[in-house]
Amino acid sequence: MMDTISERIRKVRTMLKMNQTEFAKELGVSRTHVSNMENGNDKPSSSLIKLICVHYSIDETWLVEGIGSPLPDFDVVSDEGLMSKYNSMRVMLEQMLRTRTGKELENTVEAFSSIVSLLNANGLTEDNRTPYLAAVCESIALLEAQKFATHSLGNSGKLRNGSYKMQLHYKTESEKRISEIDQKVREMNNVYLRQFQADTEL
Repeated sequence: MMDTISERIRKVRTMLKMNQTEFAKELGVSRTHVSNMENGNDKPSSSLIKLICVHYSIDETWLVEGIGSPLPDFDVVSDEGLMSKYNSMRVMLEQMLRTRTGKELENTVEAFSSIVSLLNANGLTEDNRTPYLAAVCESIALLEAQKFATHSLGNSGKLRNGSYKMQLHYKTESEKRISEIDQKVREMNNVYLRQFQADTEL
């Protein structure tokens, strides 16, 4: 737990990968005020605290009291909770884009554009959109799980120096996820084929 709100404000700024001038501009305050808040010489107003939390989807209890984590726990059951999660992810995407240039920025933007296009579900009826979007969501979640498994094992050196049994397990689970991704892509396509009353499915 960070002991002071000054440290937590600095943490927010560094999470956003901003310098004090950029952070101050977005908040509508001076760079000196930001510096003084981070050094503990100025106390942030309640309205500024609220602005930071709303604008960057930061948990207010964490910022004020240091309890919990910077990102709020999302209620993914209600529409309001889902929109809160979306806003937090949007902020994270914008943070990411600030740090990327050239081909890396191009690939990030094009990947995001493709995801938006997939989620558009153009031409599908309301009944068909639900299973289609479920398949999209599940395929992306499987991709994320595969990336996480590879990154965590690779980062720990276990893919290089691990036991044969562990590496075999990794490969088996990876092949299983890749097969499931293939199945989800087929499900997405088949929803469209059924919509068009095609005589075939993948």
